[in-house]
Amino acid sequence: MRGAKLRKKRNLIRQFEAAFPERDLRPLEPRDLPELAEFAAKSFAAEQQTASLAKEVKMWPNVLAHLFAPELRMGSLQLRVNGCLAGFAIFSPLGKNCFDIHFEKVDHALKGAPQFLVRELAVELLKLGGELMNREQDLGLEGLRRAKESLDPLYLYRRSILTPRVAR
Repeated sequence: MRGAKLRKKRNLIRQFEAAFPERDLRPLEPRDLPELAEFAAKSFAAEQQTASLAKEVKMWPNVLAHLFAPELRMGSLQLRVNGCLAGFAIFSPLGKNCFDIHFEKVDHALKGAPQFLVRELAVELLKLGGELMNREQDLGLEGLRRAKESLDPLYLYRRSILTPRVAR
């Protein structure tokens, strides 16, 4: 989080920390699933509807059902403000030192919460041996794309859609 390019993000994080001293970060636990499902449903409903988002919403019940399956090696981080869920991230290892961020949802009404969660997620992944973070797709939303670009990424892949080939 160094350099002039990330100054605005640092300021938003400081504002969040000052406004919400009663915050907690911890992994998700099975007892959190009902609150997680409700929070995600509200987040999905608030987002601009796209084909990519529709696929994400369709897949979400499977995530809830298998989040704690040990063979999937999923990790998570939840942000709680004043005891209430304010954001979460779900990730898994992708190679030796890279982590794939599958889901990241935050209450955008809490100024600076998205930036705070991303910073704390990066800290957590560093503890796990991570050096790289793949934040997945931007759902075709320009705001998400700009947010990802503002983190000074090493790589940006062009958008594409894979479709299965029909055997002839």
